[in-house]
Order: sequence, then C-alpha cells, then structure tokens
Amino acid sequence: MAESYFKVVLRDHNYNARDEAKKYGMLFQLFIDPKKPTEVFIKYKQAKDAQRARMAFANNENIQCVESLAEWNIRPKKTDAEKAQPQRTRTPNAGANKSFNAVPQQSPVQNATNTGLVQLPGTFNVCYTCHQHPVWNNCSACGTFYCDEVCQRADWPGHIVKCMPRLVRSFCPLLCPGVGESSQQPMRPPQHTDHTGEQKRAEAKKNTPKPQQLPKAQPPKATPSNVPTNVLKNLAMKRQQEQAPTVQPSVVPIVPNGTNQQSVPKSNASKENVPAAASSLNAAPSKMSNLLIRMQAKTVPSVKRTIPYSAFPLEGENVKIAYVAEKQLYVYRSGLEDNGQPNRYITFVKRSIECARNVHGQLTSSPKVDDIVFAPFDGDYYRAVVLSCGGKEIAESAQVTVYYPDFGNTQTVPHWNTLKEIPDPAIKYGNCNTHAVTIDGVPTFTPAVREFLSGLQETDEFELTKVVNDGDPTVRTVDMRHVQALYMLSEKVREVAMKRVQEVEEASAKGKNDAEKLEIPDPATYKPVKLDDLIEYELEDDIEHELVIIEASELDGEKAQLAVIRKSESLALSNMLGDCEKYGAHDPNPYPLQLGSVCLVKYDGEWCRALALSIGDSGLVQCYLLDVALIRELDAETTECRRFPAKMGRQLYVVECTVDNPEMLGAGVDSDSLRGKIIKATVYHDEAFATHLNVLSISG
Repeated sequence: MAESYFKVVLRDHNYNARDEAKKYGMLFQLFIDPKKPTEVFIKYKQAKDAQRARMAFANNENIQCVESLAEWNIRPKKTDAEKAQPQRTRTPNAGANKSFNAVPQQSPVQNATNTGLVQLPGTFNVCYTCHQHPVWNNCSACGTFYCDEVCQRADWPGHIVKCMPRLVRSFCPLLCPGVGESSQQPMRPPQHTDHTGEQKRAEAKKNTPKPQQLPKAQPPKATPSNVPTNVLKNLAMKRQQEQAPTVQPSVVPIVPNGTNQQSVPKSNASKENVPAAASSLNAAPSKMSNLLIRMQAKTVPSVKRTIPYSAFPLEGENVKIAYVAEKQLYVYRSGLEDNGQPNRYITFVKRSIECARNVHGQLTSSPKVDDIVFAPFDGDYYRAVVLSCGGKEIAESAQVTVYYPDFGNTQTVPHWNTLKEIPDPAIKYGNCNTHAVTIDGVPTFTPAVREFLSGLQETDEFELTKVVNDGDPTVRTVDMRHVQALYMLSEKVREVAMKRVQEVEEASAKGKNDAEKLEIPDPATYKPVKLDDLIEYELEDDIEHELVIIEASELDGEKAQLAVIRKSESLALSNMLGDCEKYGAHDPNPYPLQLGSVCLVKYDGEWCRALALSIGDSGLVQCYLLDVALIRELDAETTECRRFPAKMGRQLYVVECTVDNPEMLGAGVDSDSLRGKIIKATVYHDEAFATHLNVLSISG
C-alpha cells in the first residue's frame, strides 16, 4: 500500500518547500525540524497526492533527495489558543441543538463511545479522527470532539451527514406578523440561574449612562422614476420601521464566571425580532457592496513574469564557464544531476534550440523592454530578454539590444523583426541555470586575463572551493580549483596578469634598445637606392611549387595575374615588413619621392618598400609597392616617405605571375578571399621572361 508521507532533504534551507508541497494536494501536516532546517517531513491526506508530490520533488533541482519513512510519529503542533484553554470538560450546547432543528448533540461520553473507546466517569475526551487525548475542542452542532481544524476537516466527509442542518419552511415576519416567531428566535446558550450575577448586572445597568437618542431617519419618498419592483415588500418594511421603537444599546457587564450573556425577558424577545429582521434586510445592500469591494481588491493588475534562477551550486560541486564578461564569469553546474538525470543546463539549451527551429514566423510588432523572446546568435536562436528597442513599426524596424540569460552575454540585433516569439511557457519562463560570479581577489579582468579565461570557456571543469554571498544576491564571489591541473583559479588569474605586465615592460624596453641600435639614414650623407640594387626572386621551371597568394586584385584582368611568394619564404617576408615598420616609425626625417629610387612609404597604415615610377602634374606619384606587387598613385604631399636604410635587406620575395588556368581558383571568387590561400602549381617562363603558373590545386 502506498504511504501518504515521506521526507525530503533540501539543498538550501531558504527554499519554500511548503508552497511547493501545496501544489500537489491537500496537506495533512508539514514539519520542519528547527535543528535541521533542510529536512522536511510531509504528509498528505491522500496517498495518490503523496505519490504525485514525491515524483515532482525527485525531479526538483532544489531537492537533494527524497526518503521514505517507516511510520509517521509527528504530532500536530497545538495553537496558542489550544494551549491557553482551561482544563475542563465542555458541556453540550442545548441552544445549538435547537437551532439545527433538534439535531442530536453528542456528549463527551457518547463521542468516546462512537470511536470504540468507552469513556468512564472522570476520564478524558478523545479526538474522533486521530484518537488523541485529552482534547478540548468539539463541534458546536453535534458535540463531536476534535484536536483542531485539521482533524475536523479530515472527518468532514462523514461528519457532514450528522451535522448538516435540516431544511425548514421560511416565513417572512414583515408580511405575517406573529407567524414564525418561534422559528426565527436567535440561538442562545442555556440560561443558568445566578441571582448574584443578576444583582450585579442590575447595579451596573443603573450606573451606566444612557446614550443620547438619535433622531429617526426619514425614509426617502419614492418618485415615479425609481419605483421599486417589489412594492408590497418595501411598504411592509416602511410600516415596520415607523412602528418599531428605537432600541437603545445596553452595556453588557462581564461577570466572574467568564460569560457575558445578558438574560432577556421572553416578552421583549418577540418584539425585538421584527426590527432586527428589518435591519438585516436593510443591511443587504451594504453587504453586497462590501463583497464587490473585496472582489475589486482581488483584481489587482497582474505582475509581469520574469525568469527564475535555479539554486546556486554548492561548495564541492563542479562547474563550467559559459561566458567571460569584463568583471564577471557566468558559470553553470556541470556533470550529471544527483538523481542520475542528464545535466539540466545542457538539456534546457537543446530544448530551446529545437523549439526555436520549429518557430517559423518573426515578430510583427515592436517588443517591449523586459520581453522574453528568441534572438539570433551564432547561427541559432536562443532565449533572450529585451533591454532596449528602437522603432515600433515594421518599416522602421530598428536595432534591439538583448541579453541572453542562459549564457550571460549581451548583443545588439540589427532589426527587431528578426526576433521570434517563444510559444512554450516552460522554455520562456524556465529556470535559468547560469549564475554570475566574481573571482575572489580579482576586481576586473585585463585583456590578457579575459583571453586566458575565454580559452577555458565550455571546456575545462572547476570545483567550487569557496562561495561567498555578498550584498548583491545575484552575484556571488567564488574561488575554484581546476579539476585536472589542480590550480586555484584566483592565483592563476593573478599570475597571468603579472606575466602580461612583465611581457609588456620587457617589450617596451626591447623596443627602446632596438630604436637605439637602429641606424637612421643621415639626410646629408644619404645615397639613393636604385632598382638595380635589389635582388629579384626567381621560381624554377618545371618544378611543383607550394605558393602563398599575396594579392589577387588583378586576377580578373586580361592577363589574370597573381602576386605570390614561396611558402618557405613567408617568415622572411614577415620579418622584412617588421623592419620597415621599425625604421619608418623611428626615422623623423621626411624624404621627397624621386623617380627610380627605392624608399619606404606608408600605404594603408603600414610601411613597405616602394619604387617611384612617375610623377604627374597634379602631384600624384605612381609607385610600385615591391612587397605586394601593386601599382598605386600616391599624393606626394600627404604620403609619408622615408629614406631606405643602409642595413635593410635588398632581397625581394614577391613574384608577379600570369595564371594560365584561372578556373582552378574558382569562377567569380572574390579576390580578397584568395589572399593567404595556398596553391600548388608548376612554373615556366615565356620568351619575354614573364612567369606563368599552371595551378594544380588550392587549399587553406
């Protein structure tokens, strides 16, 4: 037989297990041990509710485990009113029996007999539901004893048969005075003769000042526009109000035996019934208005739902880095869950991608701030929160800034009409398993540190060794140990930052030394370098060469030319360009361009070797850039130019070739995409000593 009780162990004692347990059925009792706040004992009234709740708690990420109990031995907690109740046996209320049309009321002895426990004189009262004793609460209608409302509700399906009031025919005292007065008598407890109490009440009544009599309220005269529908009923109410005397409120003295009931003569009781009934009818509209007020108070504007966050990983659990920001890391719990289920973070991201792929339509209206939508990122759509948005119409679809809570990064999407609606509420409002953290002792990340941490993103696993919850509840300060390398992340980050500082200082010092060693050409003694002083590079014929494409802008021309270098000379060319940067940056002496002389020019932000071919009337100089094999027109006044250093190499590395089979490079291929590609080709020279290529393959 399935049990209706079990125990759960929480990950965090701040988790509200009571509200979660109420979702799955009627609770009988929920107990949390103050000494062990993470252990919660739960009992339901029905076993099927307990089984459903048990399965839900087992899949809840805030629950560490669910355990069975051999028995339920936790007594319900008594309220303060029950503790303060005097130890005496209640007597049956005869007046209550009379009001329920002579429904038999059980005495404590009868109550004990019904439960199978015969109560002897002088013994205690027994709860009808759980058989606890002694109890002091009993039903006001039938006298059955219960511990509290919990036990009374548990017995309600059977109790309602005994306690249900009998139906009686209703009489209106306003239309038929004197009829039904006995049935309309208010409920009163049995009257006890106490002469001493009557004398004290009489003395107190004499000494009590009478309140000032208020003038009678004149009923408004009905006009033809507001004639009531039930005229007979309203006329009867009006006549009763005119005939009824004003009832003066009386002060009820408190007597020593704890009762504050004042005895009323029977002759006055019947007279007071009529104005009381009339006043109850007059009070009906006010009661209705109060009901409307309560309903309006409940219809408060709905609070916009936000994305909840799952419980933060505990110390000793493993995490991975999802994203690296300027000052924070975004981490998530890695590995399998405690119950053997797949990782929640990975599972949720996969479900989110699959859901987004099934949504084919985009938004048709501008999203609002804090809206949760699908936003594009790296070829797929992921859950995102809108931070800001531009235009409202499709025609003015402006850019929108979104935040991806499951990763931690922020991105600007060019057009908001590329966003998608999230149809599944389980994904739209699902728990976010990514948490923002700062590294202990590292207030901010330098570029070198960010580069180092980005290399660990989504690959390396860390164990949480320290978790500190500072003033901001959304960001925690942590320290982590690498699972394999066993280094502490805080120490490693500081080491990387210091190493980078040392490298920068060393590079700066080396640059100063190199600048001191550089021999800047002296304008007074400088001798121009001619084209004949340079050494051209030759490619052997009938040999398969592995070449790197340097420039392909003239591939679509008549000659289909390429500028290439041998792959083995790539490093040498890189060093040559580096020397050009050093000399060009440190030489303070400008040099006017001269025809046929080789110099250093700054083209497109970089220094390179160039040869002046011609000078036009407009001041434009046609130069041949030797290291990229291009001819460009440069402004002689604005172009920076320096003398060719004496110690700079004269070797040329770039060879300009004609491609015999350009179709091997791809039809209609952009020239920029060919730069840096590696080709294999055979070479031959024609009669004019021009170099020709026969491309065999292309890669890279």
